[in-house]
Amino acid sequence: MRSNLALATPAGAAVIHDFAVLEGMDKIRSIDLSMVKLKLMDKEEGQGWDQEYADYVETRYRRYLCMVYVSRHGANVPTRDIDLFWHQHILDTRAYADDCQHVFGEFIHHFPYFGMRSEADAKNLLASFEETKALHLDLFGEPYCDDDCTTDASKCHKCGGGKCTRCGHGKCVTCKSKTS
Repeated sequence: MRSNLALATPAGAAVIHDFAVLEGMDKIRSIDLSMVKLKLMDKEEGQGWDQEYADYVETRYRRYLCMVYVSRHGANVPTRDIDLFWHQHILDTRAYADDCQHVFGEFIHHFPYFGMRSEADAKNLLASFEETKALHLDLFGEPYCDDDCTTDASKCHKCGGGKCTRCGHGKCVTCKSKTS
């Protein structure tokens, strides 16, 4: 069965074989994220995204929510753009709580410290990110992100740049902080 869901790939749509995915996508598609995008597009209070980019990340975020839906007990790791969208969604506390209840039947918590607590924790984050990429490919038939994409785990936790000890490169090459 070929998927005709708006969240699937446009050409050569992925085969979605799991009823849970279809059920989850229907629920996820029904949530209104227009205010989240409006805030993210605001140049002063948001990220200053244009409409095209906000729509693109919205699709990615909805797919991320679907991965959480089908793999609730897994450690699904968002990319930076998805994480920014998620953070903005969470800030509208009532809407986020209602959306979680509607889609998942419970509140989905965000744990922003995964990968920051130790070198082993950072390695677990990177492994979970690889699992997230594999799940996305399996569910949607296309890569989660470009080959050079990263999760925040590959960035310095202090400045967001360079490479840090958690990646096996000693000190951050940008701010020179030691992260262990």
